[in-house]
Amino acid sequence: MDVQIFASPLLTDTRPLKKARYLRRWARRLKDFAFSSEDAIVLAYGSFGLDVESQRVGIDTIITTDIRLADHYNHAYTEIENRFHDMTLNLPEPYKQLKLPQVVTTATVLTFV
Repeated sequence: MDVQIFASPLLTDTRPLKKARYLRRWARRLKDFAFSSEDAIVLAYGSFGLDVESQRVGIDTIITTDIRLADHYNHAYTEIENRFHDMTLNLPEPYKQLKLPQVVTTATVLTFV
């Protein structure tokens, strides 16, 4: 099986992220939802990661092989979204307009490739 056949479509839209303002604060709040420190940081980069190339904060989708992370996030999404909204409500632009990313597994993505 040629892994490059599957990886190429995913990697074309992959960009490095830098820590933007409020990332650590959001990661701490995500730990309240029983995410590990590592998972909370990954999820926080989805909302408060800075795309180095475009200078845009936040991403649309986190693709992971961690099925438990994706399931836990998606199960608690409404509560997480409420907490995220409460946090971003009083932040300055561009942080006020941020949205939560989707979290999907690689298996889900590969079914649509």
